[in-house]
Amino acid sequence: MLTTGEWHHLAVRAGNGRVDLFVDGVASGTATTAIPDIGGALTIGGSAAGGNFLIGELDELEVSNTARPDEWLIAAARSQGMVAPLVVYGGDAQKESGGGESYFATTLRSVTIDGWVIIAVLGVLFFASLGIMIGKLVYLGRVAGGNAKFMAEFRKMGDDPAALERREGKNAVSEEQESAFEQGHGSQFMSALTASKEVFGISTLWRLYHHGMRETMKRVEGQAVGAARVRTLSAQSIEAIRATMDASLVRMTQQLSAQMVWLTICIAAGRSSGSSERWSGS
Repeated sequence: MLTTGEWHHLAVRAGNGRVDLFVDGVASGTATTAIPDIGGALTIGGSAAGGNFLIGELDELEVSNTARPDEWLIAAARSQGMVAPLVVYGGDAQKESGGGESYFATTLRSVTIDGWVIIAVLGVLFFASLGIMIGKLVYLGRVAGGNAKFMAEFRKMGDDPAALERREGKNAVSEEQESAFEQGHGSQFMSALTASKEVFGISTLWRLYHHGMRETMKRVEGQAVGAARVRTLSAQSIEAIRATMDASLVRMTQQLSAQMVWLTICIAAGRSSGSSERWSGS
């Protein structure tokens, strides 16, 4: 007897002078009878005369012209239905959560020597990239803070554009210190950490202003005609001041973009190593 409201797998096999009935993969009945050649129209869900209709829900129907063996019918029953013991989804995940060996441990145990070499290279590149990014983040943050502080003081100068240079120019970083940093005798991270020793920290705007005003004041206040100082600049002096500021701008741009080449190399090498690992693993 079949319980109503439940899913069941029914199979009827006809061949070799007998008809077999399977319910949920289990042989439930058989009858010996002569089976004539089957042809014509196939009627499903009722008789050809229009009676004995099927009452229920049909999920799937399969018709074959070959008599299936018992093992095939058992596998078909177990692979279908609400509870299919032949195929269980999430079995591996349940095993892992139940205390078995995880995929991560299995992968590490299966890594070859060349795989460990690639993992070591990727680890070095990761920490190198991380150090560069942290140092760059701190440095650019200090630059932005110094620029904001300088602009606040620059707007207070009024009509005298050299007032800020006269007041704070003596506290600026010396040319020797800047040259040493530009030649690589210092790091951006250390420069950012020691930025508080200067009035405007490592402000790029302050350095550009300081270099320009220093060259201007050198030419305006350093020369005299009689008892009166020169208050005008020649075209050659203006070009010299402009060249000094352009050189300062180039140096500061190089400082801001320093170590970006190393970061690009680390990222490109990491991607290449990862591609090689995937290729060797596949």
